[in-house]
Amino acid sequence: MASRSLLLVLAPLLAVVSLVASCTQGGDPVMVGDDDDDDGTSGSGAAGSSDDDGDDDDDGPTGAGAGPTSAGGDGSCDESESCASCAQDCCASSCGDGQCLGAESCSSCAEDCGACEVCGDGTCGVAESCTDCAADCGACASHCGDGKCDAVEDCGACAADCGACAPSCGDASCNGGENCATCKADCGVCPPSCGDGTCGGAETCGNCPLDCGACAASCGDGTCSGSETCGSCASDCGACAPVCGDFSCDASESCWSCASDCGACPSTCGDFWCDKDESCGSCAWDCGECPCSADWLEPNNSSALAPELFTDITYCGLSICSNDADWFEFDLFDGFFVDVLFDGYFGDLDVEVYSAKTLAFVDGAYTTGDDEFLSAFSLTPGTYWARVIGKNGDENSDYCISISTF
Repeated sequence: MASRSLLLVLAPLLAVVSLVASCTQGGDPVMVGDDDDDDGTSGSGAAGSSDDDGDDDDDGPTGAGAGPTSAGGDGSCDESESCASCAQDCCASSCGDGQCLGAESCSSCAEDCGACEVCGDGTCGVAESCTDCAADCGACASHCGDGKCDAVEDCGACAADCGACAPSCGDASCNGGENCATCKADCGVCPPSCGDGTCGGAETCGNCPLDCGACAASCGDGTCSGSETCGSCASDCGACAPVCGDFSCDASESCWSCASDCGACPSTCGDFWCDKDESCGSCAWDCGECPCSADWLEPNNSSALAPELFTDITYCGLSICSNDADWFEFDLFDGFFVDVLFDGYFGDLDVEVYSAKTLAFVDGAYTTGDDEFLSAFSLTPGTYWARVIGKNGDENSDYCISISTF
């Protein structure tokens, strides 16, 4: 098909070349295949090939070379030229005359000049190749470096066209996301590490018991293990926390919290601790109030049974129980002071003074709280009674009384 296309293009050109050749000779064109001229003589000249005297030599400029000649193909139709003798200069071109002349071309007159070469027309023209028109000329043979990664090429065979291959284990290069754990073939064997199941390198029972096993316990190895305790190995396990009974009174211990280590605390009434030498009688605050019972001056529940008290002496260990009253007798010349000492927390008490001679009421003290105090002056000398009772029926198992007279 390519040969036929080439002949179509070259045929008009050959015709033009033939005409141009005849134009450049001058005179009438030589017509190929014309054996006889108009007068019956043979030859290629207009006047024959013989001179007038009948010999064969050239007697003068006759025939094709006679007279002045014009330069055919110069673009000017001279007197000696005609359309028949010099179509290039004298013939008017027209599409369809079978000659590709003048301004005719494959674009303007495909009929005379042949079809133009166009990629995709099914013909691989002279100016076409597999590089610029694979549609007509077919695909070029594949080769590495042509910028196309063809079916027979890959990243390994032609990285220039297909690009570098992605890292893969076994390519003899430790790259990408590969490491000794994921690709030993490229990156080599990993160095020993704790937890890999192998006790190697610098691993020991001390720094990697997972691989090397636990070390045998020994005091001073920095690890509190095995049978070691704070008591047997403080250097590994640390000092023991204070414990009552370890025969050491530590900072957090006291006689109250640990008497076995710190010793017994001294007895102090009011420290809310009933010590061995305290009782309800000596320290109701610590040991609680004693059960109310008759005191050592009973019976003195009436004036007739009242014991005589000496002046300026304090009598303690007395008690007022339910429905009880204590009477005391004393003598005076002019007046008296009566003090009843008690803790109102354990029961409030009141005190009154009467004349033993007239049974008349002299004075009384009825305050609320601790202690009661009563005094009187300018009294008739004689015997008087002091009466101690519980306020509103209160009991008090421990009170004292002191009477001074003058």
